[in-house]
Amino acid sequence: MNIMRKCKSGFLGLAGVAAVALILGGALFAKDDAVAKDKAVVPYPLDTCAVSGEKFAADAKPVVETVEGREVRFCCGGCSGKFKADTKGYFKKVDAAIVKQQVAYYPTDVCLIMGEKIMEPVNYVYQNRLFQFCCPMCVRGFKKSPEKTIKRLDEAVVKKEAKSYPLKTCLVSGEKLNDSAVNYVFANQLVKLCCGGCKTAFNKEPTKYMAKKQQAVVKSKG
Repeated sequence: MNIMRKCKSGFLGLAGVAAVALILGGALFAKDDAVAKDKAVVPYPLDTCAVSGEKFAADAKPVVETVEGREVRFCCGGCSGKFKADTKGYFKKVDAAIVKQQVAYYPTDVCLIMGEKIMEPVNYVYQNRLFQFCCPMCVRGFKKSPEKTIKRLDEAVVKKEAKSYPLKTCLVSGEKLNDSAVNYVFANQLVKLCCGGCKTAFNKEPTKYMAKKQQAVVKSKG
């Protein structure tokens, strides 16, 4: 709480914030804290190999692994080995790609910790998802108890996209959506599914279904 008061009042000053940012590592791309065993691992959101950067073919069967509590996908076992030999370096590369992918969909310009408008966002990737904060101190606050902040971001995504959602059918089953449709947030985008079972299927091939949603978005605007 004291950290938050200092952040809000400007006690740290610009120089102090800059110093903390430098200490924490620039864009604050950091490995996630240990993930509780009872929590599902968030699927890898990119359609490219975490090492080679090559796009997965439509019929490809990527090598899927969990590294430091995060799902990562590779084009082959060789790339998996390279990733594990330099986990920190490759996660930095993956996180930069995730920021680039998700920044356009980020639903709010308000810091989820402080509740104030963000002037210069501090990007932080947690569980394959982009979060933006007003300062490094808020990143530290988030890491202490991420659940409430994740819920706030989910709510912001749903609020932003619900009315303009381009499909009336489930992305996975193709069945018509009704009042019992499941709102699922993936890579800071809303996905509407007919049931929890389809969520499981979606998570096996997320980029395939997100590409389908994007096609529907383009069609709705055309």
